[in-house]
Amino acid sequence: MYSELATLLEASRGDSEIIVCGFVDVRGFSVFSENVESVEAALYIKSVYLRLMNEYFADADFLKPTGDGLLVIWRVEQAATKAATEKALKRRLGTAVRISLKLISDFPTITKGDPMINFHDVVPQAVGIGLARGAACRLTAGDEVLDYSGGTLNLAARLMDLARPRGLVVDGSFGLELLPAVVQAKFTTHRVYIRSVAESEPRVIWTQVDAVTIPPTALRPLDRLTWKEVKKEYASLRELAALGPRFRIQLPSHPLVPSDAELRVTHPAYIGSRLKKGYSQFRKHSGRQWLTYEEEAGKPVMIVEYGKLAKDLRDSGHRPGWGPIVVRVVYAE
Repeated sequence: MYSELATLLEASRGDSEIIVCGFVDVRGFSVFSENVESVEAALYIKSVYLRLMNEYFADADFLKPTGDGLLVIWRVEQAATKAATEKALKRRLGTAVRISLKLISDFPTITKGDPMINFHDVVPQAVGIGLARGAACRLTAGDEVLDYSGGTLNLAARLMDLARPRGLVVDGSFGLELLPAVVQAKFTTHRVYIRSVAESEPRVIWTQVDAVTIPPTALRPLDRLTWKEVKKEYASLRELAALGPRFRIQLPSHPLVPSDAELRVTHPAYIGSRLKKGYSQFRKHSGRQWLTYEEEAGKPVMIVEYGKLAKDLRDSGHRPGWGPIVVRVVYAE
């Protein structure tokens, strides 16, 4: 598999095109996966992916699973005339919004009818979606599209993070005003601050009425942040690993941008199999593969991948009895 990918990358090239981009996230999947057997979590997310790909986003030009969600890309083709291009654009915008709203409505029962899913009473009930439009870099090898990247994807991902506890968030420059009034009536506008996108000056977004709740922390400039941290200390790697693959840490306040939280780990320094007395080492991790933000009864919780952290330490040579290990979750409020 990896050799095939390497071969494709060797022959790949990048080009730019205009796209409509959507990020879909299954809310509460981490909590769900902690409370069921791993095989059940795998069956569920497989069922969700198949429904999304085959029924909701079958007309998309590119799809990529993101762990507990999906990246969706629609290309905006340049037609022979300006009028034809605008017509094609409106069609793409309308499709993205219509399908997203339908998915949000249908999601609680999305796996009903799948005979492999006999635990419907505990499956996630909500999905959050962010939509943006603009230029992106497309990486291709021959006729195969390998991936997309760029600021439009980053923006859509940030908007998805705001789509809580569920619902659709659309960028203000997306073109929602081009769609019928009946569609526009499903949204309201906000001026928000977004990490790496709009930190000192607010950006206009559209949010789905009666679904999305914008947190107060997104309504103030990011250059006036207050940093918070939650600290946990363990006597050894053995003690940390015994807590299981994921550990839930209650936060004292709501993060401004949950996806920007960092996991900072301090532990004894060592060379090979020998400790360096009086010295310590520092590791920093970020991103959804290490931290997942959830709200439980309105209270903020960060789920930390302790299993992955323990493996990272073991792989680097850390021994089970070495310690102490200090774990900090750091975020802006």
